[in-house]
Amino acid sequence: MKKIQIIFKALFILSITVCGKQADTGHVMTTYLSENIEYTDGMMPAQYVDDLSLLEDMKYTNGTYAYQDGMVFYRKYHEDSYEETALWGMYDSVPETGKEIVCIDSGGKETELFRDKGYGDIFLINNRFYMTEEKLCEENGSVYTDTRLYSVDMQGNDRIDYGSGEILAVDRKRNVIILKIRKQEGICYYVLNYETGEEKIVLDNFDDYINILNYRDGWLYYESYIRGDELASDLCAVSLEGDQREIITLTSEINKKPYSYRETILHTEVDEDRIYFVYGGYDGSAHVFQGGLLISVKLDGTDYKAVETDEDTFYLSHVNGKTLVYFSSYHYRLDDTGEKYYMAVWDIDGDICAPTDFSKSIMYACNREKSSMWRYSLCKPAQYWGEAEEEKGNVYGIPDDSGKVVIVTRNLEDCIPKWEKEEADLTEYKDLYYADGFLYFTVVYNVYDEGSSIGWRDGYRRLQSEVYRLKVGESEAELLYSY
Repeated sequence: MKKIQIIFKALFILSITVCGKQADTGHVMTTYLSENIEYTDGMMPAQYVDDLSLLEDMKYTNGTYAYQDGMVFYRKYHEDSYEETALWGMYDSVPETGKEIVCIDSGGKETELFRDKGYGDIFLINNRFYMTEEKLCEENGSVYTDTRLYSVDMQGNDRIDYGSGEILAVDRKRNVIILKIRKQEGICYYVLNYETGEEKIVLDNFDDYINILNYRDGWLYYESYIRGDELASDLCAVSLEGDQREIITLTSEINKKPYSYRETILHTEVDEDRIYFVYGGYDGSAHVFQGGLLISVKLDGTDYKAVETDEDTFYLSHVNGKTLVYFSSYHYRLDDTGEKYYMAVWDIDGDICAPTDFSKSIMYACNREKSSMWRYSLCKPAQYWGEAEEEKGNVYGIPDDSGKVVIVTRNLEDCIPKWEKEEADLTEYKDLYYADGFLYFTVVYNVYDEGSSIGWRDGYRRLQSEVYRLKVGESEAELLYSY
């Protein structure tokens, strides 16, 4: 899904170079590399731990599963739930197909709650499920798919429809859900108080082109694209009460030239009085990240700092009272001893960077596994980086901002039966989720499909998906169901 999102965003960005709002070029800053950051040689080792208690809160940070009162809830899919073939094996769901919402207890007893035609993430809040479904619609002779957002009670009744859209964030502290709703006039962003049912608009996008970047502590952060002689990004925020904040407006030397790609704001994190983001772009038919800057500024737009990075993601942590940002860097690819370090760690307050053996593949994979809603996730890095031999078969978690990487389990492939049916050309491990000592995961077996391939881009046909539950520390996973 992330690859598809990147492609769509790249095409969208090309379109807004001739659309978006007109720039007031007087306040646009051109990005630059900070010169006062010191690069030291002392290597900072990564912290790998096997303390599963650090994963305790992760049962609330995954949309594939939901958790309440010691029970895990999930949607049970069927053979007809997804299309048969797809480019890269990224199978779209089939609209209006029935599935079951079920729950399972620690002893393995599964109970079916109800059946509906939803798909994708589920959110269980105050004994209500918030979900989406796809509806086939027809207009002027054309058939299209519309994504509808709705909620139901624990028995699948008392349905409330919210319109065409999706959930962007859930804030349990403030009892609100942030919704993106599509209307005829354009897109708008609502705050739904799930205690009272009250809805209010905090941001509309009827005239401008915007990209939601993050939600944190009552503020929704977004990028507004500005058209002028070059594409610029207006980094802004709006509070749940409607207060507006314009942080900084940026462009780059790349955006000033007639290149085939444009640079915009990508992965974004907010921490105390600062915001951190990657500013860069994608190019080529595979839309490969071309490198860019990892930038940090205060929320009033001051104290600009930037380092160079060759990946579109990073990991922000707090260790011993310091704010440390782990990122992929060319700087330490080969040091004086011949040792390679693909990652660096940036001490924001000290303006110092140092090499680290923090795994680039784990950082990359964890970011690919999570949505923008969740800050932390589990991952199986060898699925993304074939050269990560020492990590092959292992599952890791980045559960918080402590800088610690949790080793969840090793050699996951050995915990499930060997696939002995039709030969699989691609085996994927997806939907990793941890709760109460159990690791839930889905294994998808695929075979190459020439009909859905496009040039060098491989297409696949799904052979079977198997959903498992593993008691961490044991050697054999339990098959929950397959389809």
